[in-house]
Amino acid sequence: MKFVALALTVALAALAAPTTADACAMRKVHVPVQEMVADSHFQKGLEAEARGQTRAAIRHFERAMNADGAQATRADAALRAARLHDTLGRTERAIARLTRGVALDGEHFELRLELGRKLITRDAAGAVAQLEAARDLDRMAAQVYPELAIAHAKLGQREEAQRYLITAKGLGAAPERVLAAEKALAGVTGVAAVL
Repeated sequence: MKFVALALTVALAALAAPTTADACAMRKVHVPVQEMVADSHFQKGLEAEARGQTRAAIRHFERAMNADGAQATRADAALRAARLHDTLGRTERAIARLTRGVALDGEHFELRLELGRKLITRDAAGAVAQLEAARDLDRMAAQVYPELAIAHAKLGQREEAQRYLITAKGLGAAPERVLAAEKALAGVTGVAAVL
């Protein structure tokens, strides 16, 4: 009886103990080094931004954007770098970072929206393409519609601009952006602002 109990104990212990193959499989679960680099730079960028070190934050966000790593982290880093460049008055660099971010993650709503906003005065048709992509990602996002109204007004497309302005008002977009859209629409010859 003791022999059977001992044999059963040894057999169960062998089943419970991990083998070398099991240990190797466990190692594969760890995050790859490249992803850790992107995440590390992103975190350092957040810390530098919180300390008010804008240039250092930009440097880290751009490193995260260009490192191998998770697509979402890299796209978020591009957005943050763009916003910081914009605060320094570097519009071209901001547009370049936003464009890079969209290339990294075309499904990133905020990147599409920000890029569309930046392009309105420079390339209204390009702005419309980015803003429509943002709208398609979230049709209930009120902040997209006044920007679409402004972009279409810049292109002289009155009907589209009016339609987007009405939608912006209906969804409760920010009053200052609705006013900007109304002014853009009023600037199109022969168009009265939509009430």
